[in-house]
Amino acid sequence: MRHMQPRSIAACPPEVEPARWTLEGISSPQVAPHLLADRLTDRLQEVRGEALVREPMGWLLRRGLVQRQVCSDRRCDDGIRLDTGADCENCANVLHIRRAWRARITAEVDAAMPGAEPMARKAAVEERLRRRAELEAEDLMRSRQQAEAERARRQAVRAAAEARVQAEREAAAAAEAARQARPCADCGTARSAGLCEACGYQRQTQALVEKTVLVAVAGAADTDDAADVQAVTEHVRGQLEHEIAAARQQLLDLINTHHAVHNTPEQLTSALAFTALQAVRQTADEYRSSAQRFLARLPQAQTEAELAHTAELRKRRHHWNPDGETTPTAARDATDAARGRTAQYLLDTRLQQLRATAEAATSKATEAAVPNPRGRWAERLAPLAALPISDDHVRVVT
Repeated sequence: MRHMQPRSIAACPPEVEPARWTLEGISSPQVAPHLLADRLTDRLQEVRGEALVREPMGWLLRRGLVQRQVCSDRRCDDGIRLDTGADCENCANVLHIRRAWRARITAEVDAAMPGAEPMARKAAVEERLRRRAELEAEDLMRSRQQAEAERARRQAVRAAAEARVQAEREAAAAAEAARQARPCADCGTARSAGLCEACGYQRQTQALVEKTVLVAVAGAADTDDAADVQAVTEHVRGQLEHEIAAARQQLLDLINTHHAVHNTPEQLTSALAFTALQAVRQTADEYRSSAQRFLARLPQAQTEAELAHTAELRKRRHHWNPDGETTPTAARDATDAARGRTAQYLLDTRLQQLRATAEAATSKATEAAVPNPRGRWAERLAPLAALPISDDHVRVVT
């Protein structure tokens, strides 16, 4: 049996490096030298000592360092597990299976050759065992070929997937490079990815201004009165323009006060555009809060608040202690929540109505701007229809 105590392999020729590649994936690099030393010890015991090794280099490469797998387990070496040092269980299984087959084949030969001589019987058994071994070898070779084919297929699929991912990355990089090279759609600045920073802030500011105007109109104007809607719209736009101008001027005064020097005019333009956006955001929040407070005072919101207050007081947990400290607080919270939900619902409903009205007005303006082809033909054919029909045309028609 192999000795698993670590031993030095200094007796090996200095030019021969221990073949750690034989233990790759089985043992760690720290344990591999000790396993190889144990293997060399066992192999030297088989040849009865170092003195009987006449060609050390050839013996090391052909016998001393070569792993001998008794079974199909890659961790097996002469029936010993390389990772644990214990007996290989797979070898025991193989031995048990071979003994079972030998017993089975012997029984079959005894049944097929009753009264045969021992030598003939033994030869028949050995022949059948040889055929069985050949079949097992063919099955093993077939399994290995199938495993190699499956491994090659997986590698091909993996390579195709990696190639596809690489192609997608390259395509995305090329698309991103092309997008980055596009000029700004608003100001024409080169290499702005289709929209420069300042124009992006300006677009966000404009969109937020339109949204804020709608919120203010929905919360402070009579949506059925066009004059009231127009007045509120002009007032809010003027207020937002005033806030934008004040914020921009404050930034310019701060720059002049601290003598800040900008590298390029584009940076100053972006800073001013971002300042305008921040000013509109702050004002938009104030308008939304004001609109919700206004809508929360409407009769619909008051009705919902009263219903929520009554429903909260009717809950069973308040029946046991109607005069407790938690009852008024819970009723007040339910009232405020119902009033807030109703105000938000009214705000959303009014915003939908205002958007629908604006879209209808835009559609009418577009139709009025685009001439109708049928109208042009009607205008052309009207004078022709007034002309009298000659006798020649009447004869042709009849």
